[in-house]
Amino acid sequence: MARRRDLPEHVRASIAKIGEQLAHKPRPTSPSPSPTESRDCPANPIRLELPSPPSANRYWRVPKALGRPILSREARDYCARVKALAFAQGARSPLTGEVAVSIVWTRERRSGDLDGRLKIVLDALQGAAYVNDSQIVAIDARRQDRDKGEPGLVVEVRAA
Repeated sequence: MARRRDLPEHVRASIAKIGEQLAHKPRPTSPSPSPTESRDCPANPIRLELPSPPSANRYWRVPKALGRPILSREARDYCARVKALAFAQGARSPLTGEVAVSIVWTRERRSGDLDGRLKIVLDALQGAAYVNDSQIVAIDARRQDRDKGEPGLVVEVRAA
């Protein structure tokens, strides 16, 4: 994961702004985990509020010099931002074992398909919510339009 000082200025500013917003939000109180509880079977799921991912069309680039696809700068920035936001929202260590993921994407405008965004956000959550996306055994995903909430994603990851 990139260090905060290595991130572009606009990503650092965005992370700082979200951190300020989260600081003013009341945090739900939850019982402290028992000493025997491990990260592969948490009592409470990881719930994250994240920005909308970039379109799949802007996620990969194929430089002529390399001749193979690489992550675009926008994709790398998004992944770093997701990891920083996950940490800021309490995801301290990734889950191990099988996980189930629930995603609600509130899109800003009536364009974009759900399946293209899923792969991007699931890849970005690797190392933050779970170790590897091969751990995912169930996905519940839906899309809604802006009139039903603020644009972005609400992601819940729990042990399967």
